[in-house]
Amino acid sequence: MNKARIAIIGAGLSGLYAAYLLETQGIDYVLLEARDIIGGRIHSVAADGQSLMDMKASSDRFDLGPSWFWPGYQPQLGQLVEELGLECFAQFEDGDMVIERSPNTAPIRMQDYVSSPTSMRLVGGMAALTEALYQRLDSDRKVCQLHKTATSIEVEVELNTTADDQSHNEKIIWQVSQVLLALPPRLVAQNIEFTPALPDDLAEQWASTATWMAPHAKYFAIYDTPFWREQGLSGSANSAVGPLTEIHDASAANGHAALFGFFGVAPKVRQSVSTEELKFHCREQLVRLFGTQAKILCLIFQRLVTRRIHGDKY
Repeated sequence: MNKARIAIIGAGLSGLYAAYLLETQGIDYVLLEARDIIGGRIHSVAADGQSLMDMKASSDRFDLGPSWFWPGYQPQLGQLVEELGLECFAQFEDGDMVIERSPNTAPIRMQDYVSSPTSMRLVGGMAALTEALYQRLDSDRKVCQLHKTATSIEVEVELNTTADDQSHNEKIIWQVSQVLLALPPRLVAQNIEFTPALPDDLAEQWASTATWMAPHAKYFAIYDTPFWREQGLSGSANSAVGPLTEIHDASAANGHAALFGFFGVAPKVRQSVSTEELKFHCREQLVRLFGTQAKILCLIFQRLVTRRIHGDKY
């Protein structure tokens, strides 16, 4: 039986940072993650839609999950970024924004507002943060059961191994004193079996706890140049028409130009139409807001936060 003082379940930012703090203090731990990628909601991809783990080749990436952080509001996070030696840059906000109020009136320009404190982004996307933490750690396995004994907690872990072109599930046990659940409560309730079982009211509470931003989706359009800046536009737009309701400049610091928008369409509605139809309406909207140059894409991809990436070249 494997032993550790603390088991951290979930290798998103919270789990990785917890492991980083324990490692710096010399405290024994094991970090367990079910998926084949780290970062949780943080996911940054290259212009071709592929994930990268080579930080030297990752400056031209786009955030499908969280995009910004605010050192003025989040001093601990700002300090961590500095401690890890990561480069950051301010969100581009110079110029006018575009407002689309109804399908019967043309979009109008107005002076854009400037965030205070400034919205900051990381070179290489927010995944640069989780990757920098991960490079200082060990780990990755799927937890399927937690069993509390009189003296410890037994964590049953499922390993996926491949031999002779066949996949096998192997289970091992970690015996720990404490468990840190660093993942959404509803996923804990759905995927991990507890012995003894969780109290019914707690299990129901966890299962019904919403995950922040889970129903939201982003759309990215990637270009060779940020042509909107030449028009005196910031790349920001608000629309009551849609399908995108809030749009921003998503250009990489040292790479492709891009615009991204949040869908204002509910998940069930998005799932009722094809990906191609969603992309068509998004392209048409960007042309309405930013002109015909918005049609000349290098690449375009869309991602539902709870799903995998879909990408196409144009």
